[in-house]
Amino acid sequence: MNTTSRRLTRAVVISVALWLTSGVARAQDCQPGFDQAAQPHIVAYLQLVEALFPQLGDLTVGLSQVVDQDSYATFLAFNRVIITLLPGSRMLVALPDGTVVLDTARTDDPNNTLPVGNSFQHFQQKTVNENHNSRVAVFSAQLYLCGYGLESKLSSTTGLTESYIALRLGNHLDSIGTARISIVAP
Repeated sequence: MNTTSRRLTRAVVISVALWLTSGVARAQDCQPGFDQAAQPHIVAYLQLVEALFPQLGDLTVGLSQVVDQDSYATFLAFNRVIITLLPGSRMLVALPDGTVVLDTARTDDPNNTLPVGNSFQHFQQKTVNENHNSRVAVFSAQLYLCGYGLESKLSSTTGLTESYIALRLGNHLDSIGTARISIVAP
């Protein structure tokens, strides 16, 4: 691993950690092994952070306003705009308990005619996607004070190996959920 890559990783990790925790993050509070885990997919992770990080405030507000199909459709459309910033990416938003609110890899199904899909009714019935509370990136974003998680794995939804970055939406132990963005791993 070269020095430039290590410096870049540290800069991203420190920037995200400081922003998410108002400057009070300590290494022991963040996901253990983050630096080492980031290295094999650093280019993808940096792209994901750049696409997701500026949207956190709007994602938090948007999620808090999802109360019916119209507000759900607005929030879903906003998430679809985010993924246009990074072609080939995918957004997933989950509640703190892992209930998936939306997954841009799923078909939009406002009339709830499919067994799984994106709609307010699917969200209420928990049929957008399976619960994501055991996904490493989502779990880590909720668990650790710094509020982020990463992983690279085979997606059970797309069938492709993806690199994921998840960021908590709100305060540690009092968040509204987690936003996770992914891209096919190099």
